[in-house]
Amino acid sequence: MKSFLSILFLVLILGPIGGRLVGFEYTLVESRARHTMPDFSMARLLDSRFYEDFDRYFNDNFSLRGAMIYLKNRIDYSVFRTSPTKDVHVGREGWVFYRPSLNEYNRHPHRRRSEVEKVFLHILGLEKLVLASGRQFVCTVAPNKCSIYPEYVGYAFRRPNGRPGSYDVFLDLNEKHPLGHFVRLDTLLKEASASRLVYDRTDSHWNYDGAAIASRAMLNAVFPGSPDERMPEYSLGEITAVRDLTGRLMNLPIKEDVIVLNECRYPYNVKQETVDAGPRRTPLIRFKSSAPEPGPRCLFYRDSFAGRMVPFLKGAFRNALLLPWVDGVPSRGGAERIREYDLVMLEIVERNLRDVTIRLGPFLMALEEDLDPSKRTEVPVDRLPAVESDPQSQSRSFRVSAIKGSGENAFRILCLHRGIDVPGHVLITSSDNAGSKLSEVKVAVGPGEPILAVPLPFAEVVHVEILSSGEAPPLESPSAYVWEFSQETPTG
Repeated sequence: MKSFLSILFLVLILGPIGGRLVGFEYTLVESRARHTMPDFSMARLLDSRFYEDFDRYFNDNFSLRGAMIYLKNRIDYSVFRTSPTKDVHVGREGWVFYRPSLNEYNRHPHRRRSEVEKVFLHILGLEKLVLASGRQFVCTVAPNKCSIYPEYVGYAFRRPNGRPGSYDVFLDLNEKHPLGHFVRLDTLLKEASASRLVYDRTDSHWNYDGAAIASRAMLNAVFPGSPDERMPEYSLGEITAVRDLTGRLMNLPIKEDVIVLNECRYPYNVKQETVDAGPRRTPLIRFKSSAPEPGPRCLFYRDSFAGRMVPFLKGAFRNALLLPWVDGVPSRGGAERIREYDLVMLEIVERNLRDVTIRLGPFLMALEEDLDPSKRTEVPVDRLPAVESDPQSQSRSFRVSAIKGSGENAFRILCLHRGIDVPGHVLITSSDNAGSKLSEVKVAVGPGEPILAVPLPFAEVVHVEILSSGEAPPLESPSAYVWEFSQETPTG
């Protein structure tokens, strides 16, 4: 036994040197650049930083490093069923999951419920605004894979009782204040998963079969009762491939049989154009259909889940523009001309439900002339007293006091013409008639938003403070008015 350990020790010590001498190299794909050999000079021999840099270089570049890391990762995955990377969770029976999405499965959201409420109010406000302008609106939440296949997650993540996740909060709010055209996909995908795979085992997204189910449901919301007439003829198949989660498992080329789209045909021509949006940004996609009975012009805000929906949706519309909502809704770059479109669609993956930023001001500016002016009511704006530490703050901060919040019969959006293009924030406090505070939400205001539209929470009384940043120049009193929309569930 001692002889074996001695030989193993010598192999581990001398192996990297021998590998270097014979030129052995195992390529390791990493998400960071490896350290390079530091410049040598006689003067640097007395500099301790030279030896630190050389130590980093050697640790990154000795010849058996890649092979040893691969061996360690393979043992972790195959023997101990653990992941070598923090982004991936190894589940049961060959299933792997994107670890950040397990925050929702584990019912342990890392942000407060108020953030989901803020996103929901903005989505509801966007729907009311778009519908009141005579356009269509459809939105959906793409479920996390672990929400459809929780039985394969394993025992590392158990769901504590009484802790609702973000999607549960969203559904609860939608039950109380229904969105007119919210497409609920989790029930459809869960039902389909009983007979076939709608997510691949080693991918964080739904597969093409799941994407087809989601696309058909979305089209049914736009074309009620006739979604199949807008769907292409398509066929699915299987190939053996490496998917995105195994690509994150540090060079473990784990392959599986995955669902692919073999064929997808429309009986008419559909042109597709991909527009570069700049480095490290998701490109924009434009479609134009030559269908004899073309559908509406569609503005589609989406994330990566919509990628596999594209073949099933692109021919359903007269023309369409697909934009990533990570740049904001609407995009801060102004790539879209909102008035040119008849339909606004929004898709958000469950794990990112708290992160989407919706700015109603630009939509209001684009669509205001299509709204009924009798639904607009002016409200007074009062200047806040100066703060002792900042005498100029009186010129930058204002309040709209004691206005009606949204209610059972009417949804209200407060619009503020600030008259200045500076950053700041808006503080929205709701209370009951007795003055007891019910909630408080802060909304950031970025540059390029001289007109701000704030959805008012469901409360009897709402107070709103407009606070510009300390660097802002003096500001004249902004004008303010409230748009009122019917709270009845829309049918068209």
